[in-house]
Amino acid sequence: MIRTIFKILASVILLTLTLVSCEEDKISTDTSLQLKFSSDTVRFDTIFTEQGSATYKLKVYNTSKNKVLIDKIALNNAENFKMSVSGISADVVNNTYLNANDSLMIFIQVYINPNDDNTPFVVRDSIDFFFNNHTQVLQLEAYGRNVKRFKNKTIDADTTITSELPILIQDSLKVMEGATLTLTSGARLYCQKGAVIYVAGTLVCHGEQDAMVEIRGDRDDFMNTVPPLSYDQASGQWGGIRIASSSFGNVLNHTDVRNADFGIVIDSTSAENTTLTVKNSIIRNMLYNVIHSVNAKVEIHNSLLYNAGENILRIEGGDYKVIHTTLTNNYAFSWGGRTQPILYYSNKYKDYILEFKAEMYNSIVHGNYTSEIDYQLDTLTIAPAYFFKNCIVKQYMKTVDSNIYRDCLINSSPKFVYEEIKDDTYRQYDYHLTSSSPAIGKADASITPITPKDLDGNERMQNGTADIGCYEYIQ
Repeated sequence: MIRTIFKILASVILLTLTLVSCEEDKISTDTSLQLKFSSDTVRFDTIFTEQGSATYKLKVYNTSKNKVLIDKIALNNAENFKMSVSGISADVVNNTYLNANDSLMIFIQVYINPNDDNTPFVVRDSIDFFFNNHTQVLQLEAYGRNVKRFKNKTIDADTTITSELPILIQDSLKVMEGATLTLTSGARLYCQKGAVIYVAGTLVCHGEQDAMVEIRGDRDDFMNTVPPLSYDQASGQWGGIRIASSSFGNVLNHTDVRNADFGIVIDSTSAENTTLTVKNSIIRNMLYNVIHSVNAKVEIHNSLLYNAGENILRIEGGDYKVIHTTLTNNYAFSWGGRTQPILYYSNKYKDYILEFKAEMYNSIVHGNYTSEIDYQLDTLTIAPAYFFKNCIVKQYMKTVDSNIYRDCLINSSPKFVYEEIKDDTYRQYDYHLTSSSPAIGKADASITPITPKDLDGNERMQNGTADIGCYEYIQ
């Protein structure tokens, strides 16, 4: 009896599988059937002319219970876009079968020819799917722009780059000793993977509030992650800026430097003359350090430095002054998180003991570590050679040394907007202050006139007081 029951069950299962298989092998003739796509419209962000984009991966799904014969998959125009369907690279691919509840992959690239326009322009096309006596259309769209290319470029005389055309640095840009490279408001340097800017002469960036100078990676497309992450939000997209020992008088004003391996590295120069002044700027999202300086004189005013795999500010000897600046770190990617505190203070470099001075006023040093300052100071360097005045500092300590931390808020959260939203998914880091921030009204007003407007251009002393950090709280 049991054997008979098993035979009957086996026959039923076999018959069911056979019927399902037959149904799945049946080719659909349903004229109302619609394919589904992983994206309703394929969009490419800014693509430089004469340069192919990264490959976009589009999935096409057949969610019906029957197989579909796609008579033709065709690019409508085929002037700027290229596609590959199941390994076949062509403008038209005929007779493609798509099984029931299955998908196929289409790889798409865009190539844009240059024109005479200095502003971004749009190119469009579509992929048309012909099946079951009707056509389904998927739109393609890309923003292109002309660009001036630098390949192993050397600047050996005073040179100015304006906003007229962006510059694409393909490998390196070298500013030679005795030469000054000036970037005016709205100028953009796009750097390809591994590209480095070497400064032996002088780099001067003079952006404006609404037209910052941008120095960044060259990609705007998205990684194949869930959710998709823009390469412009990812670290390690180009080399970084290296300032040589012969270089002085460098200025970054209203400048946005982002998503490199290292942000700014300053080789051992001299603390007698100013090597670098950073004002009203944002430097962010570096694989290693945001700023690493050895035995140099550096000033940072009214700026936002954030997110690095290592230190935000690593200084080894020299003379430093930081005013109304926010330094914070919430660096985290699937390929690794942060490994160092925000600040690294040392008067030692290799086997040398160096002069060391570091003054920080009206600034925020706050991240997700218990202690955000690593002191590696020889006993020859003591306060008041270094101190924090009217700052918010994240640092674990049993007793607070008032010679170092003067009128500071220790381990108080600045209550950034980001801390309330916690949106790591799309990397929306908003370091403005919330209405309950303890930073409001706690700045040293005697220092504020050095930088009377905040990073957004708002007047600081509107109510007779100023806030700690780069942003003033505005109701």
